[in-house]
Amino acid sequence: MKQKLYILGLVSSLVLITGTIFKLSHWPAAGILLSLATFLLLAMFLPAALINHYSANGNTQNRALYIVTWLTCFVVFTAMLFKIMHWPGAGIALFIALPFPFIVFLPVWLYITSKIKNFDINNTIYILFLLVLQAVFSALLSLNVSKDKIDASLGLSLHLSSLNTIIEDLPAAGTYSSSGADISPVIRSADELLKRIEECRQLLYDRTDITKETGNKRITGNRYLDSRSVARDVLLLTNKPTPAEKLDTSLKTFVEELGKIPGSEDLGKQASELFGLNEVNGQGISWSEKLFSDNYFSWVLISLDATENFVRVIKQEVSQ
Repeated sequence: MKQKLYILGLVSSLVLITGTIFKLSHWPAAGILLSLATFLLLAMFLPAALINHYSANGNTQNRALYIVTWLTCFVVFTAMLFKIMHWPGAGIALFIALPFPFIVFLPVWLYITSKIKNFDINNTIYILFLLVLQAVFSALLSLNVSKDKIDASLGLSLHLSSLNTIIEDLPAAGTYSSSGADISPVIRSADELLKRIEECRQLLYDRTDITKETGNKRITGNRYLDSRSVARDVLLLTNKPTPAEKLDTSLKTFVEELGKIPGSEDLGKQASELFGLNEVNGQGISWSEKLFSDNYFSWVLISLDATENFVRVIKQEVSQ
């Protein structure tokens, strides 16, 4: 019996570790592996282990502790699986799972162990330590971006994309403003910046199997949407100059050209603030590094759409 129990525990652990690696790497079948591992642990290994331990050391006085132990593991592990997989009800499940061990398991443990003579207090310390770790891990999961927020962010991206299409269809800007100032360098730098934005967006689409058409239809099922590494890998960690560096250069050139328009010297400063260039000054990082190095993929798409929107609006405005 013990040998079979060890094999079942080893298999469950291997499946869980493999599923975790797949999930972190955003590989296919990660959800299946994590779900299978949770099923093996809760439905097979844990009951078998508790029954085996009860047969050797249990009695009618501590039977409730075995039942509560399994119930606590079921609530906690199920809530974590729901949160990791972004399934509906994950927030409620975590809200229940976070205090459950402290208000259900811990009182039963303390009550039953208090009746055991010469009980080793170190065991209680170990249990408390494990409960604290579980609470910290659950809290960290609850802070992670939820599927609802990702869906909402895609809705914002859809609106920005639609607005950019409308602005793009407006009459082309001339080379001179109403004041007679030559704005052709601004127009050229704006067009170059828009080109770089589109290049970055297309590279992200190609990497994630998303197209502009499906992107505008709020594709909420793509496994990359909550990834915080895909934008970094595609736009920052490539051959020099990287797409992010090209985007950075084009953005700075556009802002500089805006500041050169006669009578609009403050426009460059305002644009720098609008694009968030001032936020990275003195930090030793570029604007694109801050955007792409550790940001959710769905929010990167929104930022690119918003930047495009700002550029198109400014381009039309300076030609008036």
